[in-house]
Amino acid sequence: MRTILMLVLGLSLSYGYAQDGYQMKSNSDEIDANFLFGYYQQDGDNAAVTGGVGTEELQDYSSLFIINVPLDSINAVAITLGADYYTSASTDNIDNNVSSASVRDVRTYGNAFYTRKNLRRGETYGIGIGFSTEYDYNSVSGRLSFAKEWNEGNSELSLNAQAFMDRWSTFYPIELRGKVDGTLPTKNRQSYNFQATYSQVINRR
Repeated sequence: MRTILMLVLGLSLSYGYAQDGYQMKSNSDEIDANFLFGYYQQDGDNAAVTGGVGTEELQDYSSLFIINVPLDSINAVAITLGADYYTSASTDNIDNNVSSASVRDVRTYGNAFYTRKNLRRGETYGIGIGFSTEYDYNSVSGRLSFAKEWNEGNSELSLNAQAFMDRWSTFYPIELRGKVDGTLPTKNRQSYNFQATYSQVINRR
């Protein structure tokens, strides 16, 4: 009986020591880089933007480059750069009654995100900035994040908050020009996003 009791006590102490001595995983020493490319195409007639007459042809070439650079065991920087090279019936020939695929426009965007870990507390803090721009649209954004893991890394709560500041110009179709100004004043918009995510490892599978 005494042997069994000591064995149970020993296992309990070992488990408690493992729990107290747990430390979240540090950053890898390797730089991780990914390049993604996508292509989308559609065709058809009866474009809604022209009252049911015209083409719905659209093409989109999208490219995305993502790189994660560990500065040391607890600090890291992630950078994302992308561009969309596209045509669309809805963005051209606003002066005509029949639409066509637009001249080629480009949207470019990117963001940089810095994270810092507290390995002993199992916490990760992050801050980031971003941008997006087109011929009639510009946006800048900011991001804050916090993540906490416990239960030997099997449980995690993450919080993310983002803010976007957008500016764009609106153009009237030819039917309304002369009655109102050709170009509306630049519009400003602020939007916000908040996410809370809880994840739990249930078993080894």
